[in-house]
Amino acid sequence: MATGLRLDTAIGTLRKRLGNLKQSCQASEFRSELERFARDTLKDCIAATPVRNEALIVANQRKQYRKRVDFIPSAHELIDPSLRVNENGEPWIYTQGKWYNGNWHLPDEVFAAFAMLDQERQRRMATIEATFINERKQARFLYQRSWWQVANSLGLSLSVSAAIISSHSRHNPKKEPTKAYGQWRGGMRVLSVVIVNTFLDVAGKYWKGNGKAILKQATAKNYPSFIKRVNDKVKRKISLARQSA
Repeated sequence: MATGLRLDTAIGTLRKRLGNLKQSCQASEFRSELERFARDTLKDCIAATPVRNEALIVANQRKQYRKRVDFIPSAHELIDPSLRVNENGEPWIYTQGKWYNGNWHLPDEVFAAFAMLDQERQRRMATIEATFINERKQARFLYQRSWWQVANSLGLSLSVSAAIISSHSRHNPKKEPTKAYGQWRGGMRVLSVVIVNTFLDVAGKYWKGNGKAILKQATAKNYPSFIKRVNDKVKRKISLARQSA
């Protein structure tokens, strides 16, 4: 998703009206108005962007925690040796093509494998389920954070909660989402802000929204007041130019 907030029509009108008065005008003189337009728009984007569903995160991460502690070394494939703990809390060891109940009297080599795997399970269980889930719940603000990233890259101060700023991915290995950003372009005849937020273009397990629609709605909401501020400034410039002519 790449879109822009432009300032050019008003500048063109102002140039024409100042032409006979031999006054110059650059689009950059209206940067403060465009900055406010961008800031207000991004603020509304954050407000309109839902956070990840907390109940869904908790349910999914509870399943992930069980896989983490009850499937050693991995829930994705059966490795020799492997440990599985069923819903009744019974440990089962897979080795040499056979399954052994950990509560049985085990052959020495099977018991050695069980001891090694159980040691790893105890290490993983040192992180309790609640802590495991809470470490991942903070990521529910990532969608809102993407708009804050845009503002930050444009040098715009945007007041948001610490939870939004600190939200981060918990992928292992760490894999942060595609970073959203903005760019200033032009400055003479045209001044524009380009906003790129591809993170909200892709639907996923937690995201079913439409980033383009959110930005479009926020832009439309703030455009009238932006144009009014620009036109007021144009009128003041024309008035001052006539007085000094």
